[in-house]
Amino acid sequence: MSVPIHTDGSVATAGPRSALAFGERRGAVAAFLFAGVPLLVGLAIALALHLKVVLPELGTGASDVTRVIAVGELLDTPLDPGTVVFVGDSVSVEGIDARLVAEAAGPGAKVRNLAINGGNPTELTVLMPKVVAARPAKVVFTLRPRSLGEPIALDNDKASAYALGGFAKAWPSGGEPWVTWKSPGMSEAAMEHVLASEFEAQRYFRTAVVNTINNTFRSKLRKGYVPMTPSDFDSPAEMRLSLEGARLDKHISALVDEYTAAMKDGTSIGEGVVERLVAQVRAGGSTPVIVLAPLHPQLLPAVVKAHPEIAAAVASWQASLAEFAARMGKAYGAVVIDASAALDESGFADGQHPNEKGRAALSRYVGSRLGS
Repeated sequence: MSVPIHTDGSVATAGPRSALAFGERRGAVAAFLFAGVPLLVGLAIALALHLKVVLPELGTGASDVTRVIAVGELLDTPLDPGTVVFVGDSVSVEGIDARLVAEAAGPGAKVRNLAINGGNPTELTVLMPKVVAARPAKVVFTLRPRSLGEPIALDNDKASAYALGGFAKAWPSGGEPWVTWKSPGMSEAAMEHVLASEFEAQRYFRTAVVNTINNTFRSKLRKGYVPMTPSDFDSPAEMRLSLEGARLDKHISALVDEYTAAMKDGTSIGEGVVERLVAQVRAGGSTPVIVLAPLHPQLLPAVVKAHPEIAAAVASWQASLAEFAARMGKAYGAVVIDASAALDESGFADGQHPNEKGRAALSRYVGSRLGS
């Protein structure tokens, strides 16, 4: 049997071909293609599944965040003539049943609840131009004293959802930019996400599956937590917990601490943000409506017991909110509905959110005044 001889005279050894041997025979480019192409094909398939299957089916995986996109999709077409829309945060999400508002407002009333958990004035600034462009008859803001405090920062998850909802496309053009990274509550990172392309925003939510699993476990393990239905514009959520006794006192104390921190530098910046929104609603041809959110009956007594030194401050915050609303009425023709005493303690799930009973009562209360 003959033995293979290399051209340099050395004897070739027998043995299995290794990947290294392949690389030596074929070169670096061929070896990269051999190993890299399958990986790239796999990544392309995974990305396609994410964009075409996972996101359409699961959304962002977090119902609160997915709702932002759902609101944007609803506003892609004009609303029915005469429609009243509610905007705002979790107090409106939990506290407004659009069907009951319409029923109390009278025959032919059309109402949609577009509130978003965390829908504070920073987020309303991003959202409002698209709302106004859909031409609602009235835009209802449910405000609490915290609404006028230090603007809350917009996080990247929500910012990316606003990008997918197409909200920045509706911002006014010409003159000063509607929103910049220097706007109250904004940042360079948040602006980058709000202005991201559809592909960039979709890619950002590659954690949708993990988010879905987390949301599912939270709904199972956390008493009273029920994920909202993102595309429900009548009654998107229901607060099923009911805090009492020491737990309620603790929650009210936390609210006082939150308000104290938010109001420590005054309300001029917060008032400016909200006034700009009210002015835009009026300029767009819609009627602004300000609802003073229900105040828990135990809030002031609890503060007197636990923090007597700031009882006057709490009363002052509520008075400032009422004064601001009255000023918006004079300046922009805003309708003001004082619902601060509309609910008794049995209508609250915690220190500020209405429960099922409170939602029904508040919705009818506001609806009857909208109708009149």
